[in-house]
Amino acid sequence: MTNYEVPQNALLRNRFFYEFLLTNDRQIADEIRREYIDTLSKVYFSYFKAYSTKLIKLQLDEKADKDDLLGADDRPRSNISFFSTSARPHLKHRATVFSLGNRDCVLKQELEAPIIVPHAQQKAEIKYPYEYLFRSEQYALLDNCCREYLFLCDFFMLNNRSAPDFFMEIFEKTFKLLQKNFETYISDSYDPISILLCIHLLYRYQVIANKRNVPILNRFHEILIHICENRFEIVMKANIDSVQRVEPHKFSSIELNPHFIVRRYAEFSGAVTRLNEEFSNEKISTLMTRLQVEILTLIIRMANEFPQRKEQLIFIINNYDLILSVLT
Repeated sequence: MTNYEVPQNALLRNRFFYEFLLTNDRQIADEIRREYIDTLSKVYFSYFKAYSTKLIKLQLDEKADKDDLLGADDRPRSNISFFSTSARPHLKHRATVFSLGNRDCVLKQELEAPIIVPHAQQKAEIKYPYEYLFRSEQYALLDNCCREYLFLCDFFMLNNRSAPDFFMEIFEKTFKLLQKNFETYISDSYDPISILLCIHLLYRYQVIANKRNVPILNRFHEILIHICENRFEIVMKANIDSVQRVEPHKFSSIELNPHFIVRRYAEFSGAVTRLNEEFSNEKISTLMTRLQVEILTLIIRMANEFPQRKEQLIFIINNYDLILSVLT
């Protein structure tokens, strides 16, 4: 899209002619405005439709599914802990479902990095977690929207009252397209970390847009955040239900060491806490509190499987200690 900056710069150098028409022949000036809206609307829609389609092809083939839950028992398949490297087939490009690892790089050094060039990555056979593709798409949108909004205000001499409507006539179809694409993806996502990363990308891009004096994107960002929150709630409820359904007596044995379900929870809770440090979210905090209650209840239920009170207390202390060590 950088190619479109050249004709826009040329237009700005000749803005005098538009000013002349606006003063002397408003009908022709309006025709120019309509032609500009129609042309740029098609240009941006076509670009982002093609870019979004190419990007999604770069997504990792293996991703979280409906069975990747906190309360799921992996032992029948592996007889070892969830966090053992042999518990599942080795996924070279994928972090575990409940562990943040270095995935938050997308919020830091990658936040304003150059966007992904699909054909180059396809040649190199590079695949990405969804949040990296989402970042690239949203950053491309942010950059183009900010540049276009400022150009409209300058060339067409718009104020803060008239500019938003003009801008939306150009970008409305593109926004609807990207929203629909995002809804399609997110409705099938079972990766709570990825969903949270998308939320925090949107928080940060809101800040950047406002710093560039382009608040027009706030509404679009809020819509996407709301979509993420709704999906995160669905995924969290599934995880909470999975913890509630755990039946300790069905485990062949429970050792005094921290339980693998508690270890998953500790990793996940630590990830959410880390992500929410800069931007808190009340809905997410409420869901995490509900999950915490269920995990603590589960620890007591598992402790009750030990016949001796001393063993029960050691098990409880070991699991509490694990949670605290991860969170502090």
